[in-house]
Parts: sequence; C-alpha cells; structure tokens
Amino acid sequence: MSENFRAQVAKGKEQKLELETLSSEKLPAGEVTIRVRYSGLNYKDALASRGHPGVVRNFPHVPGIDAAGEVLESSDSRFTPGQQAIVTGFGLGAAQWGAYAEMIRVPAAWVIPLPRGLTLRQAMIIGTAGMTAAQSIAALQHAGITPDRG
Repeated sequence: MSENFRAQVAKGKEQKLELETLSSEKLPAGEVTIRVRYSGLNYKDALASRGHPGVVRNFPHVPGIDAAGEVLESSDSRFTPGQQAIVTGFGLGAAQWGAYAEMIRVPAAWVIPLPRGLTLRQAMIIGTAGMTAAQSIAALQHAGITPDRG
C-alpha cells in the first residue's frame, strides 16, 4: 500500500511541530497499519513535541503515545481491515514514530481491539494516563486497601 498521509513532525530539539505530507513508505516496520482517528495529549507528548532528548532521540519524529482508529491492513490474522483498534505504550510516540499522524504502522503485539462499550473517541479520552489510574485503583481494591485502612 502506498498512500500519502499528514503528520505532525518534530524536526529537532526545541523546534515547533510542522504539518507534513508523507508517504506510507516512510512508516516504520510493523504488521498492522492503522488509520488514526483520535490520539490523546499528555505530558510525554508535550515533551516529544518539543524534541526533548529524554523522550526523543532521533529526528525527524512524530509524537503521540496513544492512537485509536481503523485497521487499514494487517499481515496478522487477528486484525482485519476496518476493525477498530487502539495502540498505547510500547514506545509509540517516543522511541517510535507516534500517533500525531493520519496513519501509523506498528507490531501486531501492540494492537488491542477496541474494547466493547467504548468509542474510539472515548478510548482516547481515557488514554494511557486514565488506564494507568484505573489499573492502580484496581490493584488497590484487589489488595483490600480502603480509605478507612489508610
């Protein structure tokens, strides 16, 4: 598949993002290509957008650590074109080009089918920070920790 898409590209440390049109041939290796419909914004994205060396090591770079969209193509049978999916973590938007683009390509192991009951937009409203908070609360509840126990 050869298709053009737009992406926010950081060119270097302390530079502004630039909207660029890129070829899908520029996407990193991976088994699943996704048309991004939503992404989140958090502190790490802000750092990556400014080319912070603690987050981004190679330029040009596309920030965006969360993505929600539809599968365009996949060499992994678990994912089919049109399927809604999310990607979060695994270095997306930091070690690897991220979701501030109309298209991403990632390893299949990073892709999660959109959970039932959520829209793509809702999944990105929750995002990595929300999922981390929810996992923390679940762990506290599982351990029997309650406010009355300190």
